[in-house]
Amino acid sequence: MTTSEAIREAIEAHDHEQLHRILERLTNMEFKRTEQSVRESLLPSLSNELFWEALLGLIKFRRQAFMSGIMAVETFAKKRTLNFACEEAQRLSDYVRTSCPPDATDKLVSMALPKMQTEAQADGLFQCFHVDNPRTRIAHLLKSESPLAYYVLFKSLKHIPDQKDIVRKSCIYIMKRNNDMAFNMVSILRTYFGIDDLKSRLSLRIEPYEMPLIERSYETFQDFLYGKRPKVK
Repeated sequence: MTTSEAIREAIEAHDHEQLHRILERLTNMEFKRTEQSVRESLLPSLSNELFWEALLGLIKFRRQAFMSGIMAVETFAKKRTLNFACEEAQRLSDYVRTSCPPDATDKLVSMALPKMQTEAQADGLFQCFHVDNPRTRIAHLLKSESPLAYYVLFKSLKHIPDQKDIVRKSCIYIMKRNNDMAFNMVSILRTYFGIDDLKSRLSLRIEPYEMPLIERSYETFQDFLYGKRPKVK
C-alpha cells in the first residue's frame, strides 16, 4: 500500500490517530511530496463533509504545512457541492479560532475567498469563520481580484453607514493594481457612490440610466466590470 493509499484509508476510517502516525513516519522529503499530493489530489477527491474532517485532522498534525489545503474548496465550489453549514466545517472553524494563532482564521479565509464561485458561497465562508464585522469582510474582499469578490465588495459597501470615506479608500487600494478590471471597478464605485474628489483613470463611463443595472444582478455587474454594455430589459 502506498503512503497516499494509507492516508486515504485512515481518513475514510475517520482515524486521525492513524493518520498522524503515518505522517510522523515520513522523512522530510517524503513529507513534502505527500503534502503536495494530499493538497492537490486527495482532498479535492473527498466528499464535502470528509474534506472538512480530513483538513481538521491535517491542521491538527501540522498547521503550517496543511493550512493551504483549504484551497481544495475550489473543486466543491465549482461542483456546487460546497457546504459550510455542515458540522465538520463548523468543527474546523471552532478549532482554528480557539486553538490556533489569532491570524489563522484570516489566512484561511483569504486563501478560500478567491475560490468561491457564487455570492452565497462567499457569504457561507464568512459565516462559517465568523467574519461578521462588515469592515473586516471588506478588508478580506479587497485582497481578492476575482469578479465575484468585486461584486460582494460592492454590495458590502452599500451597507456601511457613512460609506464615502471607506469607498474612497477602497478605490485608492484597487487603483494600485493598474489593470483594466481594477479601473472599471473604481469607475463603478465612483459613479454609484458619488465619489467626485478622486483623481483616477476613467476607463468606463456609466450613463445615468445604467445605474440600476449595476446592482440588478451579478451578470450585469460583470458586464460593467469587463467594460461591456449590459442589455437594458
